Amino acid sequence: MKTLWTMIGLAALSQGLLAQTNRTPGSASGSRDEAANALAEANRVLERARASGQTELQRRTREQAADNGRMEKLMAEAKSNVAPSNQAPEKARVAQSDARLSQAISTISPEGKALLAQNEAVIPTLRVPDPVQPRAVATKLQY
Repeated sequence: MKTLWTMIGLAALSQGLLAQTNRTPGSASGSRDEAANALAEANRVLERARASGQTELQRRTREQAADNGRMEKLMAEAKSNVAPSNQAPEKARVAQSDARLSQAISTISPEGKALLAQNEAVIPTLRVPDPVQPRAVATKLQY
């Protein structure tokens, strides 16, 4: 990319030089030819820089498409390796459990309901202890 901007700058400078030589009297015809040659060379270099930039962009696009293809293939493979879902039987069990629980709650006496309400309060819990690092055991060597 740096070379592309360099070439653009060279082309602009050579065009300016060519414009200056065109304004001078006929004694500058040799420098007009040099300026025209410099301009032609700058244009050739600019075209090469554009072409290389386009090929670089095309290469990156191909690499990205290949990476996307690999990623999609891996995703499809991972989805196919997942065990079939048993959601229907699980949902049926949950529904049966909820029905039995609601039936059991409907038959509770008022005293039982008061006890249940009392036990629904948040109970403070202890923090889980940090894992203990094993200690090095020193053994006595016998000679």
